[in-house]
Amino acid sequence: PAAASTSPASHAMGGKDVLGFHQHVHGNAVSVSANGASVSRQPSKKGGCLAFTDGPLPRRPDGSAAFKFKVTSASAEHKEGVGVGVTTRPPYLRGRSCPETGDLVEPSWLVGFDGAAWDGASKEWGLSDWQPAKLVVGDTVEARVTKSGDLQILVNRHSVATHPLRIPTGGALVGVVELVGNTTGITLIAGDDHHRSPGKPPKRSKDSKEKSSSVEEKVMSGLRTPPGSGVSISASRWGAIRQGTSA
Repeated sequence: PAAASTSPASHAMGGKDVLGFHQHVHGNAVSVSANGASVSRQPSKKGGCLAFTDGPLPRRPDGSAAFKFKVTSASAEHKEGVGVGVTTRPPYLRGRSCPETGDLVEPSWLVGFDGAAWDGASKEWGLSDWQPAKLVVGDTVEARVTKSGDLQILVNRHSVATHPLRIPTGGALVGVVELVGNTTGITLIAGDDHHRSPGKPPKRSKDSKEKSSSVEEKVMSGLRTPPGSGVSISASRWGAIRQGTSA
């Protein structure tokens, strides 16, 4: 789509003013709802799946910045899922059209896909513990940038990955979503509590119950892949894979 410099600054949802997705600058395979709260993609489409928040992410008292969404539609046909992260220079602020993929947003920092992490500063792919292909309808995802520049991913309020990407936090950060793979629809959510029903614990799969305690302790030591590491860059643009696994 053609670039545009204007978009609603926010939309009302749940009685709160929260960010929406930019309605004019996004991938040609996705659609943004009239109020900016939701993004969807036809399952058959794979390219041009980016969406951006239409303003900077709000800062929390601890210095972090984050956005959250709920999965509203999903499939189980692919080995990858949504990629989420941030940029300091969304294309709509520079009068540019939307790039085809998230790693072409300069700079951007993204996590997800088939278990990959993108560092837009070093322009390198690395591995991630998070496998978003397993997301199902109703799951909630939070992308959080800490005061120190780490990118954290929480699924249903449980930390699943932390990457020390040294994201610059002195200025505004804009949310980025690449709606690929099994994730075909999401809706932004506001506040910290409304996505959990009173008296009901967050949904957790059997796999997450067994791994959550160990996953929360894991942090990527870096994004480089030295010889003999057992890691290679996949033929697809989705990132790095461990040898002996399917791309």
